[in-house]
Amino acid sequence: LLPEYKAEAAKDVACEVFLKERWFGIRYAVEDLPEQNFTKWNNAEALPDFHLPEVNPFVITKFDLLPRAEDNEMPREVNLGPLQKFGELWHQQRTKYNVPVAHLYVEMSSDVLQTPKE
Repeated sequence: LLPEYKAEAAKDVACEVFLKERWFGIRYAVEDLPEQNFTKWNNAEALPDFHLPEVNPFVITKFDLLPRAEDNEMPREVNLGPLQKFGELWHQQRTKYNVPVAHLYVEMSSDVLQTPKE
């Protein structure tokens, strides 16, 4: 980000000084900014609380598809381990659109239905 490429939103776009963009009809203006603004922006001190977040290791960066597998005639159950008590997860490979199909069955239980209405 450089101050030379600063964009500002206008408060009154009905003013006659605005140009009109030819494809979408968006109104805009082009004007020179005072040199003192660039000096002020270029010499601004960094804010310690303003920084980029830590790298998220769970964000996918490799989007290559795995080799195609054959279609599954029937969905296959995915082993959820200790989470199995909350429901079931089934997977079925479909190569026609190269997308997987997931079937999720969740079991929810609550004592609310057995408590008297207050």
